[in-house]
Amino acid sequence: MRLKLFVTSCLIFLSLPGSGQDQWSSSRIQHEINKLPVKGTVLYIAAHPDDENTRMISWLANEKKFRTAYLSLTRGDGGQNLIGNELGVKLGIIRTHELMAARAIDGGEQYFTRAFDFGYSKTADETFTKWDRDSILSDMVFVIRLLQPDVIITRFPVDNYQTHGHHTASAILAVEAYEAAADPKRFPEHFSYGVSTWAVKHIFYNASTWWNKDLPQLAANNDSFFSVDVGTYSPLLGTSFTEMAGKSRTMHKSQGFGSSEPAGEAIEYLKLLHTRIPIQGKDPFASACGVIDNKALLEQLSKLSYNIDNVLFTEYLTKLVNAKKWFESQSTTPLFAYRAKQVDEIIRQSLGLKISLNAEKLEFAQGDTISAKLSILLRLDAHVEFKATHARNGVKRSFHILETHDKLQENKIWERAITLHLDPAYFSQMPWIRNGKSEAMFNNSWNDGGILPGTDDDVSISVTVSINGTPFTYTVPLTYTHVDPVKGELADPVLIKPALELESGTENLLFVNTSKTTIPLKFKANRSYGGPFIMQLEGPFSAKKPFGRDAFFPKDTAVDFVLELENLSPGKPGTLSFRAGLDLRKRSLIEYDHIGIIPHCEPPVLLLNTISLKQQNRRIAYLQGAGDEVDHYLGLAGYNVTRISQLDLSAEGLKNYDVLILGIRSYNTLDITPDQQKAIFEFVENGGNVIVQYLTNRGLNMNFSPYPLNIGRGRVTEENAGMEAINPSEPVLNFPNKLDTADFGAWVQERGLYFASGYGGNFRPVFRCNDQGEKPLDGILVIADYGKGSFMYTGLSFFRQLPAGVPGAYRLLGNLIDYEGTGTN
Repeated sequence: MRLKLFVTSCLIFLSLPGSGQDQWSSSRIQHEINKLPVKGTVLYIAAHPDDENTRMISWLANEKKFRTAYLSLTRGDGGQNLIGNELGVKLGIIRTHELMAARAIDGGEQYFTRAFDFGYSKTADETFTKWDRDSILSDMVFVIRLLQPDVIITRFPVDNYQTHGHHTASAILAVEAYEAAADPKRFPEHFSYGVSTWAVKHIFYNASTWWNKDLPQLAANNDSFFSVDVGTYSPLLGTSFTEMAGKSRTMHKSQGFGSSEPAGEAIEYLKLLHTRIPIQGKDPFASACGVIDNKALLEQLSKLSYNIDNVLFTEYLTKLVNAKKWFESQSTTPLFAYRAKQVDEIIRQSLGLKISLNAEKLEFAQGDTISAKLSILLRLDAHVEFKATHARNGVKRSFHILETHDKLQENKIWERAITLHLDPAYFSQMPWIRNGKSEAMFNNSWNDGGILPGTDDDVSISVTVSINGTPFTYTVPLTYTHVDPVKGELADPVLIKPALELESGTENLLFVNTSKTTIPLKFKANRSYGGPFIMQLEGPFSAKKPFGRDAFFPKDTAVDFVLELENLSPGKPGTLSFRAGLDLRKRSLIEYDHIGIIPHCEPPVLLLNTISLKQQNRRIAYLQGAGDEVDHYLGLAGYNVTRISQLDLSAEGLKNYDVLILGIRSYNTLDITPDQQKAIFEFVENGGNVIVQYLTNRGLNMNFSPYPLNIGRGRVTEENAGMEAINPSEPVLNFPNKLDTADFGAWVQERGLYFASGYGGNFRPVFRCNDQGEKPLDGILVIADYGKGSFMYTGLSFFRQLPAGVPGAYRLLGNLIDYEGTGTN
């Protein structure tokens, strides 16, 4: 039974993209009906959120009407965030939800592997030194065996052209998975989970003129290339698939990927990599895909039209129910099981059947009992009866909630008060991070949520209704419905808090120039708790008054502790963690309009860092760029730093500061005016220090530097790459902190990115560094004295290093802050 349930849960997840409570138009219903006879599944494979070609996915899912899915090897955890300060795992959560928002628009589905995006990689070989290649391949093979695609399309080629190493790795693994999925000797453990070997018919590479301007000529003279026009128009949807794709791609807001919505011809190119059957003609999909092999059903579906006036609605409904029964009879074929779920949603939409489960507030505690209201509205006259509800996600499985045989009345709300007893082990969190991660892999397994988005892991029940005597079961999430005065009615998924929370604004604690300190700690009890409470301290220090082994926490209270630490030693990190008899977590909420409210729970572990840091007490103005928190961490280190707004970029606004630091991508994300830029130059000229953190050259339309300076694409991705001092007597390496090689140890993810290039003699570079096998680069930090002050540009990843508590990053940035230039006119 467990094996069947796992595959069934995957198929339940494959509910129609965008199928929620939004009501479809009659033309959208007809569009979805037109998909039912089509037999064909396509799996698109790439490395990250935003790598997918949304033009191709929109066209495949809606013009060709194939079941279409995107397999992203990672969740984009290693990138930058243009809309907030979340990085790492939290950024991966955002990008996972952005992918789901994109798929809701373009009609695709979404899958993943357990690979963690550890940051930019220059080659596939480097990527495979960190990723567990065999585990990722296993995940990909399982997705193929689960979906049984007829065609695979890779976004990137298998050869190492100049691109992200993850990109090339995704193509290499796609070709390997194409072969391995058909081999019974590869990953036989999959077969215990309801899947079997599967031989994909074709695998293509989706070539692009973005990388090869001569592609149209190449494709015209090469039989292995096929071209398709993905810019066609759908009268039923009232849009072209390129316009749809633009809307889909715009959902990648954390990457600043707002896209145009062009109309008209748009040619995409597919290069055949491998095939198991011949391709005849110019249609690359014709030999692999087709229509269902049931003439009677095909004839019924071809005549099926949603009649908006309900004149033939009973006949229409009967045909759809018959279609559902046939697809369910063939449900051992994944596509037909999916089509059966499509019919369920088409019928719900056709009836205007709205099912909701509402709670009285947004948040509850682990193990709570919740009073909720189940509401069903049937908006068309049909024979529909309520049958039963059953516990689903987050609700005690043994609890049978409700069972009646009530006939629903047209346009009258049917309501029942029900009581939900929450599963005591459940609280809201993203399932793929439950077991933590290593440097480059999540620790859960492929059969434990690793391949699924996990965005539907909310508290829910199943509701069964009878339509024309046939049972239909729908998953209904528990929501909190409320009215926002600006946004209108919102239905947010109810969030379940862990029993105990460690309330901490940061995961890292920083202690500067001290051998002892006190740490204020606050624990919040969402449930009453009395029992073991254990503190574990690891590192070269000790607690003066360790916690006892037992504690009592009344429900809905906050309990404060003060922990005294002694024997702190600079440069020697440690950890502080806690355990209790109930679930104890650090918890935060991620909230953006385009993805909603998302809880993030992580282990109650604090990283402790002690550093030796000399400062000159300079007054720092910090202008935030793309959501970094460098100013926050400078404040924790004792610097006198104030976050300013763009409006403060004036002589008056800057007169009380000695240093101006601009956050990452500041000139890419802020519309700094010529007058504001003039004020920055005058600030430097009058003796101030300006430090500009990394920018990209895309959309950079201003001379942000007082001397000529270009932004290149140079980067060093090896976080422990050697840092050669070009001039060992350089002031920023010696004052007020004397730096040495130890200051460049324990960096995370990368040294830096988007190095300066094309700068003149007014700038002096400070370091040379390079990844293995590459030529040294010297643009990671450049300094120019200007007037009485100094202007600096740096690609060093301070925005990653300071939150990670890297001592050397604090000391180097501190030296830049306290730099006193020679001055020049």
